[in-house]
Amino acid sequence: MVYDASASGLNSCLWVPNFWLPSADGLVEGMDSHSWMGDLDMGEQFLNFPLHPDLQKFCGIDLRPFAPPGRKFTLWMRWTRCMMGLHLSPYFTGQSTYFAEELVVGNPHDPTNPFHWHSVRLNLPGAEDYSPDLPWVS
Repeated sequence: MVYDASASGLNSCLWVPNFWLPSADGLVEGMDSHSWMGDLDMGEQFLNFPLHPDLQKFCGIDLRPFAPPGRKFTLWMRWTRCMMGLHLSPYFTGQSTYFAEELVVGNPHDPTNPFHWHSVRLNLPGAEDYSPDLPWVS
């Protein structure tokens, strides 16, 4: 299926707040020789997250022209997932990803949590003990 949400005119009716998206620079700053890598492409995730219910009624197609002759019915198929070309999709996807990450990581102060931490180490350029092979914050 091919779709282009930018062709519908819906984007001109929407306001998208400013929001932060991760970049490769942020990823590299947090890496060290023991890091594991993963692909977190927001565009590839659009279909994993639902479109806001208030927008779903504006996203779909009318299938009446494809109905057999003599059939009188209304068949409207709604798109319910974030989609390419819709200005809000990166916002919804990023928001949902960070919400899911917060749930998965849990409480960082709970000692039974595998993501538990008790201190923060800063490794900033210019410090006497700065090491370029370690992340800036760990």
